[in-house]
Amino acid sequence: MIGLSTEQVIIAALGTFGLIWLSLSLSHFGFGFGLTSNETKATEQDDSIHSNSTRSVSPPPSLADEKKVMTCPPSPPQFSNLFVQAVDEKKKESVNQTVSIASYTLAHGIVLTAAQGSVVHFKSDLGAIVTACNEKLAAISGTDKAVYFAGGLNLSTDRMSLSNLSNKSNQLVKCPTGRARIVGPKKYGELGVEYVIHAVGPDFNDCSTDEDKTKSIQRLRNCVRNSLALTDNRAIAHVCMPLISTGAFRGLQKLDDLISVIVRAVRDWSSEPERNQRYSNTKNIVLCAYTRSDADALVAVCDKLLVGKYKIEMK
Repeated sequence: MIGLSTEQVIIAALGTFGLIWLSLSLSHFGFGFGLTSNETKATEQDDSIHSNSTRSVSPPPSLADEKKVMTCPPSPPQFSNLFVQAVDEKKKESVNQTVSIASYTLAHGIVLTAAQGSVVHFKSDLGAIVTACNEKLAAISGTDKAVYFAGGLNLSTDRMSLSNLSNKSNQLVKCPTGRARIVGPKKYGELGVEYVIHAVGPDFNDCSTDEDKTKSIQRLRNCVRNSLALTDNRAIAHVCMPLISTGAFRGLQKLDDLISVIVRAVRDWSSEPERNQRYSNTKNIVLCAYTRSDADALVAVCDKLLVGKYKIEMK
């Protein structure tokens, strides 16, 4: 070092060593001295991998995904499959339409039609169907199960929206025995009508005395008349009704006896004094027997109790 004293040389050496040490220290703590942009990205990726090893970080949803969530509400699980299953069960039993067998003229021009099939397949722009159900409107089996699945989400929502009423045991239910409740007008799935009437007939399996039987017969009669009153009040021209309480609820009662109660209830309703005062809105009442043997029994009872039989479409 020409021209430099010994002290100046030592100070210069110490300064150079200090700068090198400072640069290495800052590089170790990631402050960019000597780090390229690629090395910086590699360090960020390593931190991300480390984070994923301890917690899961989901990427933010795209705008398309957010719109999809907002515009597509969830549907009931496997609802469509359940409906197809119900339809297939009907097809297996060869009941895929409602076929008129005979018609009878009642009072005031009202027509009662005996038919075979399922109320599910009844179609009318000014019509309603009656479904035979239990007090809680729980679609467990039979006609009500088929109607429930065919009616779709709209029917399920509307029937559960009905207010609770007290039954004979002071329990809160959707429809007490002997009563009827209506929903509509609305498009109900695959059903061909815009009104559905829920009617709860008596369970004759619970009849242990003659008094029980008498009360149950009266409740069955009320069930039919209350259903027809709803159609008349809503200006519904056509209604299709199953043979209420003649299936699993029949108990030890004869089929003909219960059908007679239903037919008499329809006949008596058509001739009530109030129908002498005004025009009846309901003009066609279809009693629908599910099987051919039940349909034959229905026609036999109608032939016995009614007059004015004027049409036979099927033998």
